[in-house]
Amino acid sequence: MPPGHSDDFPDGLLPHHLRPDFKSKLGSIFPFAILGGVLAIAMTGSLGGSPDHPRSRTGTSGTITLSAPTTLRNGEIFEISADLSAPRNIDQPVFAMSAELLRHLTFNTMTPEPTGQAYADGMVEFQFEPLAAQEVLHFRMSGQSNPTLRGGNQGIVQFRNAERELVTMPLRIRILP
Repeated sequence: MPPGHSDDFPDGLLPHHLRPDFKSKLGSIFPFAILGGVLAIAMTGSLGGSPDHPRSRTGTSGTITLSAPTTLRNGEIFEISADLSAPRNIDQPVFAMSAELLRHLTFNTMTPEPTGQAYADGMVEFQFEPLAAQEVLHFRMSGQSNPTLRGGNQGIVQFRNAERELVTMPLRIRILP
């Protein structure tokens, strides 16, 4: 019989395998510490999935309140919503987004449906029916980031009356793998 072997143990197991030591304690704690760290980072929202906090900007002639994700995972479905209002009547309300902001993003739904769309001076424009003073236009876009997008996009969104800018707001969307 080999030294340390006993008939009480199956082949390959020896009495010292049953004694707790530092390595076995560390081995049982280490995976839980890593899992806890990953969960803590994920709960901060820095890896995406955090709620969209509305941001508002008021110009001399209008207000835009934008709710958009700041961090997305690659291929994730998301929503951008904008509330547009002005103290005066707006004959030709336009919600515009810079083309570089929309690069490699696919939009499936827009509510309400714009009455017209155009591209001018590096901006994608969505035109709507006239807006009465103090009336709020709630505009929502649902989309998805394309798998080819890495790093993210940044640009501006604008609320306009035809060609006249009422208010502008910067927007950056970070895309993680």
